[in-house]
Amino acid sequence: MKKHIAILSMLILAFCTVGCTDEDVQSSSDVNSDTSSNSSVDQVENLEKPSGLSLSGRTLTWNEVNGATGYKVDVNNTECEVYTNSYTLQDGVYGILKIRVKAINAVAESEYSETLTEAVSWKLPTPQGLTQDGNVIRWEAVSGAQGYTLNIGGIQYTTTENYYSYEVTQPTTVKVLARGNIEENLLDSEYSADL
Repeated sequence: MKKHIAILSMLILAFCTVGCTDEDVQSSSDVNSDTSSNSSVDQVENLEKPSGLSLSGRTLTWNEVNGATGYKVDVNNTECEVYTNSYTLQDGVYGILKIRVKAINAVAESEYSETLTEAVSWKLPTPQGLTQDGNVIRWEAVSGAQGYTLNIGGIQYTTTENYYSYEVTQPTTVKVLARGNIEENLLDSEYSADL
């Protein structure tokens, strides 16, 4: 029985060896010469770095790169991927921004573009949910706000909390805005609707 298994194993090995011809095997020099002669592959594998970066408001644009199927946008070392040659900065992104872009496709990435450095402002969202319960006026906190300014009957009051105690003696209008910090390019919100 052991002789039969050994003979059968040798026959299978011989059959597999004979089934593989020289035409099925391609040398590494043949592979290299095939890819180097294909200019469309070279074009896709060698992407140019993006140029012409420009920021208008909160929208970044750049020149398209031939062979790119998308781009990686790096804003202050936070990277995201887009599929067109423009990108709108996310809400809440502000300050001195360092922005660069690289072209990508399925097989390659370009070098990063030259860095664009811009001071970008962000306007805080308007406070919502303004209510009054007795002498306490409340609203929803605004992320990033340095404080709040209330306008009560035409007179302004400030607070760092998202509530304010005020003795109501007669009906009056109340509205609130979130305060930013102009030195950090964080702008005040609009006033809320009147309470």
